[in-house]
Amino acid sequence: MSGIRISSNNFNGKSVEITFNPFTGGTINLGTQTIPYDYLSSNYEGNYSIYIPEYDKTCPLTVGVPPTPTPSPTPTQTGTPTPTPTQTGTPTPTPTPSAPSVDPDAAAYLADVVTSGGTTNPTIDAAVNTLFTELKSNGLYSKMLAMYPYVGSTAASHSINALLNKTYDITWNGGMTHGISGSTGNGTNGYGNTNFGNDIWAQDDISFGIYQVSENVSTQTIECSFGTVTSGSLPQIQLATNLTQGNPIGNTYLRIGSTTQVNNTNGGNYNGNYIATRTGSTEGYLYRNTNLILTNSTTYTKGGSITDNYVFNVNVSNAPFAQGYANQTYGFTFMGEGLSASEVSTLDGIINTFQTSLGRNTY
Repeated sequence: MSGIRISSNNFNGKSVEITFNPFTGGTINLGTQTIPYDYLSSNYEGNYSIYIPEYDKTCPLTVGVPPTPTPSPTPTQTGTPTPTPTQTGTPTPTPTPSAPSVDPDAAAYLADVVTSGGTTNPTIDAAVNTLFTELKSNGLYSKMLAMYPYVGSTAASHSINALLNKTYDITWNGGMTHGISGSTGNGTNGYGNTNFGNDIWAQDDISFGIYQVSENVSTQTIECSFGTVTSGSLPQIQLATNLTQGNPIGNTYLRIGSTTQVNNTNGGNYNGNYIATRTGSTEGYLYRNTNLILTNSTTYTKGGSITDNYVFNVNVSNAPFAQGYANQTYGFTFMGEGLSASEVSTLDGIINTFQTSLGRNTY
């Protein structure tokens, strides 16, 4: 190298202090200079530190390439090495662990729960994921028209239709309580409008249900009416687990496409999983914890003006029944297509597994 030139477009004409650290070692203070300035030498390769006092600024400059250090000699191995054992046979490959798959629809629902202000945790996430995967693997997910798992512990998260058709999100009214066990009515004015109308079900192709977590007393709890409903004399769909007035008090009550209801006594234990279904033109059935408890034999013609199903009450003439507010706790509600007896049994097991995972099962 014949020489270097240090110059600056920003600090030209300024006095600078230059310190030189040659690659060969040592430090040389070149003193105060004025840029530009030529340094002629046979070797000025190294690191320069250029300090501009007026601006209290230091500029580093490297000239050339540092020499590569000479590697230390490799020691000569002495003695006879122990022979490396020869591997025999084909080694068994180590399996690569894989993360459990997350159902995309379950993930989307849980994300909506969190967005709405609800709270989840790994237990809830796993329970919801299993719920979705089990419904799908058993051919039941496609039969769901709306379902409400009641997770997140808030009114907004409990309102979500887990199928994410936002049209059927619940609109809460009156006094309701929402917590880790589900949603609870106050028996006075609390109810939810699912915004799910009677026109959504096909003729004779109906199912709906509730998982009642508590043993509180209740009245009518879910309803869809067929016909222009101005009185109780027209075909309706209604379910009550424990009537507090009429028909008589204390009975479980079902009307599924009927002008009259059927009811029976329930032995004083009203919690559990209730699933009503109709798949034919003559009969509807109500199961509790997989046991058939009511059969409603009738025919009906689909039609009418009722556009909303209520939970924790029934819809009569497009308004909640004044004496029908429930005060039990729900852990699950759904509306779907008609189910066979075997499908009811499978669905019951899936829903109860979900409740068990969350610690709110009743059987």
